[in-house]
Amino acid sequence: MNKFITFLTTIALLLSLCACTAQSDNSALMDLDDLPDLTVVETVNSSANPQPDTQNQDNSSGEKVRGDDVEREDDNFNDDFDDWDDDDVEHEDSFDGSSDDWRWDDDVVVSVDDSYYYWEDDFEYAHEGDFKYRSDGSGRVEISGYTGKKLEVIIPKTIGGMPVTSMGNSAFAFSDLTSVTIPDSVTSIGNRAFEGCMGLTSVIIPDSVTSIGAGAFSHCTALTSVTIPDSVTSIGNSAFYNCTGLMSVTIPDSVTSIGNSAFYNCTGLTSVTIPDSVTSIGDSAFSGCTGLTSVVIPNSVTSIGDRAFYGCMELTSITIPNSVTSIGNGAFLWSMLTDVTIPDSVTSISEKLFYGCKELTSVTIPDSVTSIGYGAFAFSGLTEITIPDSVTNIGDSVFYDCPDLTIYGVSGSYAEEYADRNGIDFVVM
Repeated sequence: MNKFITFLTTIALLLSLCACTAQSDNSALMDLDDLPDLTVVETVNSSANPQPDTQNQDNSSGEKVRGDDVEREDDNFNDDFDDWDDDDVEHEDSFDGSSDDWRWDDDVVVSVDDSYYYWEDDFEYAHEGDFKYRSDGSGRVEISGYTGKKLEVIIPKTIGGMPVTSMGNSAFAFSDLTSVTIPDSVTSIGNRAFEGCMGLTSVIIPDSVTSIGAGAFSHCTALTSVTIPDSVTSIGNSAFYNCTGLMSVTIPDSVTSIGNSAFYNCTGLTSVTIPDSVTSIGDSAFSGCTGLTSVVIPNSVTSIGDRAFYGCMELTSITIPNSVTSIGNGAFLWSMLTDVTIPDSVTSISEKLFYGCKELTSVTIPDSVTSIGYGAFAFSGLTEITIPDSVTNIGDSVFYDCPDLTIYGVSGSYAEEYADRNGIDFVVM
C-alpha cells in the first residue's frame, strides 16, 4: 500500500513539472510576440563606398563636404584659412538638398542660383560663374579659384558687384590656361597664382599691379615673354621659377628688389637689363639661366645674393659697379666668365665666388679686400692673380686645382707667405 501511495505521489509531481514547463514556454513566446515590430533602417557595409552624407561628411583625405552642391575645402584649398569647424554648423531638421535647406550659424551659407557664400575668419568666400572669390566685407575682392574650362581667360573687373583687386594664392594654379588678361583694377598677384600653368603663353599684367607674389608664374614653361609694368615695386621669390621658355623680360625702373630664385632655371633667357632702381639681387635670382650671355648691373645695386648667377654657362662677362658692397657665396659659381672687375667697395671675396669658372684666367683683387673665402677660385682657369697686402686671410682650397697659377703681390705680405706655404709661384710686384 505504501509503495502504491509513493507511486501516485511521483506521478503527481511529474505532471506538475510538465505544467510549469508548458506555462513557462508560453510566457516566453508571449514576451517575444509583445515586442514592437523591428524595421531595418540602414544597412552598413564598411567595405563598400558609402553614399555622400548630404549634411556632413569627413573622408580619409581630410576633405569636408557639406551638401550635395556645396564647395569643398581640403588641405590644399587655401593656405591662409583653416578647415571648416563642425562646431559652427547648424543643420535643418529636414534636408532635401535644395538651396534653401542649409544654413550655418556662425559661418553663414546661403545658396542663390549658382552662387555659394561662406564666411570664415574675416573673409567671405563666394562662387559665381567660373570664379571663386572672397571678400572681407569692405569691398576688397580677391579671385581665389577658377572652375571654368576656357583656355583664354579674361578676368572680370568686377564680380559679386565689387571690384576685383587681387589674384589670390594659387587661384589659377595648374590650370590649362593658354592666355590670361588681368583687369586694371588688380593691384597684387598672389603667391603661386598661376603656378604650373604649363600651357600659358601670354599674360597681360596691367600697370595697376604693384606686387608679384612668390612663385606667381613658376613652372609656366610655355611663357615666352613678359612685360612687368612700371607700377610694380617688387618681384617675389621664385616669381618666374623654371619658366624655361621665357626668352625676354622687361624689368621697369620702379622695381627695387629681385627676389630669391626669381628667374631660376629660365634657360631660354639670353639677356636681362636690371634697372637702376634695383638695390638688391636675391639668392639664386638667375641661377641655372644657361642661355644668359650678358647682364648689366646698375650702380644702384648694393648686394648680390648667394648663387645669384650660379650655373650661367654662357655668361662670359659682367660688370660689377662700385655700389656693390656684398657679393654672396657662389654668386658666379660654374659660370663662363672670361673677365671680371671686382670693385673697391667690396671688402671680402666670398666662398666659392668664382668656383669652376674655367674660362677665367686673370683677376685683380682691389685694396679694399681683407679676406678671400674658402674655394673662391677652385677649379677655375686662373693662371695669374694680383693680391694686395690688405689681404690678411686666405681660406682653405682657394686655388684648388689651379696648377698653372702665379700670385703677384707685395714682398713680405700675407699673400707671399700663403704662396710659399702652398707651393704656388709668387712674383713680387
